[in-house]
Amino acid sequence: MRTWHALYCEYYFVCGLDQTRKGKTWHVDLKSLSDGIFRKAMKQWVEQMTGHGRRTEATLVESIYQDFTPSAMPCMIEQTEAFKKELGLYLERKQNAASASVSTLQKEFTQKISHMGLHMTYGLPLKEESWFSAVTTEAQTRVTLDHIPLTYNPYKVPLMGREQTLWVPQLTPWQSKWGCPHFNATSIDSNQEVIRQLLLTLLLAFPTGKLKVSFIDLGFSTGLTNLRSCLDEAYLGDLVLTADELTAWTRSKTQYLRDTFAQYGDVVARNTKMGRMEHGYELCIIHGVASDTCPAICMEQLTKLMADGTNAGIYFLFIGTLPTKWPANRFLELPRTPQGAVCKIIPTLSDELTRKLFSLLTNQVSLHERKQEEQKQQQLKHQQKQLFEADALDASLEFSIEIGTDSDTEQRVNFTLDEEHHVHAFVLGQTGSGKSVFLHTLLGNAMLKYSPKSLQFYLMDFKTGGVELNRYHQYPHVRALLVDESDPHITLEILRDITTLMQERGELMRNAGCNNLKSYNAAHPAQPLPRIVLLVDECHELFREGRHKIQTEMDDIVTRIAKQGRSQGVHIIFATQTLTGCTLPRDIIGQITDPYLLKCDPVDALRFVEGAQGIVNQLKPHCVAHFNKQTEQQECFLPDFIEPLMDQYLEAILHKNQGAKLDFTPFYFTGTQKYSLEEGLSELTYRRHPELSLGKSLEVRSHNVSIRLRNDLAQNLLILGANDRFQSLRVALVSLLSLMHYSEQTGVDARFILFLNDDLIDYPDLEDYVYALAKRGVEICDNQRKRLTRVEELYTLLKADNNRPTFVIVTNQDGYVELRQNAEVTLSTQSSASSSEEDAQQRQTESNLFFGGDLSFTAQSHAAAVGKIPLRSVWKELLINGPECNIYTVWQLQKLSNLFFDNGSIYASEVFKHFLYLALLRNDRDTGAKFNFDDIHLEELGDDPERLRLYLYNAMTNSGVTLSPYVI
Repeated sequence: MRTWHALYCEYYFVCGLDQTRKGKTWHVDLKSLSDGIFRKAMKQWVEQMTGHGRRTEATLVESIYQDFTPSAMPCMIEQTEAFKKELGLYLERKQNAASASVSTLQKEFTQKISHMGLHMTYGLPLKEESWFSAVTTEAQTRVTLDHIPLTYNPYKVPLMGREQTLWVPQLTPWQSKWGCPHFNATSIDSNQEVIRQLLLTLLLAFPTGKLKVSFIDLGFSTGLTNLRSCLDEAYLGDLVLTADELTAWTRSKTQYLRDTFAQYGDVVARNTKMGRMEHGYELCIIHGVASDTCPAICMEQLTKLMADGTNAGIYFLFIGTLPTKWPANRFLELPRTPQGAVCKIIPTLSDELTRKLFSLLTNQVSLHERKQEEQKQQQLKHQQKQLFEADALDASLEFSIEIGTDSDTEQRVNFTLDEEHHVHAFVLGQTGSGKSVFLHTLLGNAMLKYSPKSLQFYLMDFKTGGVELNRYHQYPHVRALLVDESDPHITLEILRDITTLMQERGELMRNAGCNNLKSYNAAHPAQPLPRIVLLVDECHELFREGRHKIQTEMDDIVTRIAKQGRSQGVHIIFATQTLTGCTLPRDIIGQITDPYLLKCDPVDALRFVEGAQGIVNQLKPHCVAHFNKQTEQQECFLPDFIEPLMDQYLEAILHKNQGAKLDFTPFYFTGTQKYSLEEGLSELTYRRHPELSLGKSLEVRSHNVSIRLRNDLAQNLLILGANDRFQSLRVALVSLLSLMHYSEQTGVDARFILFLNDDLIDYPDLEDYVYALAKRGVEICDNQRKRLTRVEELYTLLKADNNRPTFVIVTNQDGYVELRQNAEVTLSTQSSASSSEEDAQQRQTESNLFFGGDLSFTAQSHAAAVGKIPLRSVWKELLINGPECNIYTVWQLQKLSNLFFDNGSIYASEVFKHFLYLALLRNDRDTGAKFNFDDIHLEELGDDPERLRLYLYNAMTNSGVTLSPYVI
């Protein structure tokens, strides 16, 4: 009777809804229902059960009424007539009770007249848009689906003088306590229509995107492919097509089951308790998987997921014969495609209507996503406003920032760094995957939340032009920023600076008896140490193959940071598109606690996460899969997009930290920055000896690089290397100007002679600049006569007691015509007086000390110089002995093989006889090999005037430094 009573109520409800839709007034009057209909219907039903010899259990009658007690009734078999009479009286009482509640029912149905649910009975015709709207509206508040309207049966009902057809759902328990959680279909062909209708019903039953559908199709079914193509991405879960992917998928889902249950418990119970969908559900359609073809470990994990997966909201539709170990009572057998009197799941669900409904689902996603995005942006703006206004926090105590939203739970996800579980991170994502969005959100939120006193970054961007990280050069948190990939020596210097910093804080911690950052800062609140983060984008460039010794040192430093940074609060965040072409040390990979995987090459992902291939293939665009190796937890999230707000971020960060006193000078290296000579000269404090400045060291703690010239053997500078755009000439002129500055600042009356061998006719600005030096007292020798005359004078000074410092600049020796010809220098008898035996012995002693005795000095060496002497011999002696007589030379040369135009090979020992200092610009590999330079490759030095590099070598100390020459 309850069934028929509900049936008629629903029919009136449907009619009322139809009238309301047409804009007509509708009044529900249940009194029009005939009492006889109820009595007649129930008596007919009972007679069918008792009058044809059927032995019906009393529980069948009890199922009609929850408050019906069969034991109080006469026996339906032995006392049939008495049973009928008693039942008739009972029905009459129920009818009277129903009539008494007519007014209450009228109110309830009137209130619900605009609402129609998934489980209601329907009349025809049915408008799919109205029906879809009503069902999805109801679905937005649903958290569980206790019963599924699996099929609909037609009933002919006489009403108001004619027969009406009502479609009544046949409800099957699903997420209720006694329901079957999984489904089984014998095949796709025989069950395709039912599978499609089941899927559509389940998708309509829940809020948009709260039910994901994953396809495990090892049988490559065309039917499933077509079905998947009908679904919007919001409804799609994973796609698994191979046995290897299935193995990775089951491993990932097993971990997901553990993590979800640990966080939420049983998700159905959780959602029911909270009254909202905190956690979504997933239907996994499996096809082409059999016990004899599936790996044993994979089948074992599938069995576990089948048994326990519902705790995490995972349900299965298995197509084919169930594996023997899977209990059949956990699976609901789906009927074959409905025929005859049994209607499809949704009334008149034709192919055309199905397409319309799937299309409506897709449109619903668009509306939902727009609404959801608006809500998310409002929430994000609110959170950002709070961050903008809040005081900067201390990152050394805790580093945890919001980074995005969980794809399943829509809960906020944090990026964390600490000394225990989240030490170092690696971000892997190909072009267009969203890696840059992730990094900008990380940096922006971190700098906005924490003070630069407690959080400081070393940033390296090896992408061409540093397009991603270059914007951070104004942020106060940045200790060093490298946005140029052309010079590995700069990279090495930044890494060395981190090593120096770690050594300094390691010593502080040892002296304080502290073993980590937190304990040290707690003991020294007045002078806390900041948390340090090295973030490198396109880090594969950091581990490029073929850089020999410099690469080995970089690998060693990074490995040391990875291993020792944990306790000192020094962290690494590496990011790259690919690991192809680089050798990432295993020790570094082993120290990565938090891989963040976006769309990337699965081969690269496997180096960090076991079974990552399936996970990466299933990732949606811009989503990030995060794994923590320490806690074995994983999550998938969509990073926030803050790039349009970066200007506001910078403004807020600068405002928050204005007046902050930091203990470092930011190092910003773009590869094209220039240092003016005036800037370098201002740092000099001259003492006893002349000082020659060349440029700024390419280090984080950059400083002026200069040479102090003493009155000793070979205290000269050789500038060797590229000069096609006057790079070497620039260095020579910087040397000259810095020495002139020395003279002016100290008041020393020095003499400056410029041997000009360059043709500057095509460079009038440079030519004018050079000749303008004559007005400042520089003697310019730009022809053969002048040069020979000056050489004679200089040679004469070797024999005299010369106290006036004389600085000689020889440009472009490769174009020194008379030296190439080895012209003769005419000397007077007085100037050619021989040295004493005592002087010769002193010079030989110095030669033994500095050059291993390769030079030979005798009393007759100058006696032979009376008259005419070859120019090369004069210059060699001037270079060796001139500094003792206050004559210092800066000699500029392009090719080492042209030195003095001597025939034969040039060896390092020959060079060091005349020059104790070498300023080396870009040169060929053989030149570097002659000097046995292991830590520098001269062929890699930048020779572009905008990013000129110079390697200054000191033969006395056997040490060198790379620098950027000053500009004038």
